[in-house]
Amino acid sequence: MPHVPVIPPDGSPPSPRARALSQRIAQVIREFQREHPDTRPADIQRAMRLAWGEAGVRTSQQVVLLVLLALVVLGLALGLFVVGQ
Repeated sequence: MPHVPVIPPDGSPPSPRARALSQRIAQVIREFQREHPDTRPADIQRAMRLAWGEAGVRTSQQVVLLVLLALVVLGLALGLFVVGQ
């Protein structure tokens, strides 16, 4: 089982901009998975790491986003598993 680091919340709710961005990222991932059903969670994680590198985001932000994306991927994988049952 892969290890996913957990970052304690800073006590403040996510901003509307952060929520909107996370929804857009999740939507793009779902669309890509529909177009490419053989996409593995590892492919998505690698793509996000590459995108972060190109965006020049600081390391602390990378960790937070990777945790959020891992949770989104886990949720999508669980949803697909439940639907497949």
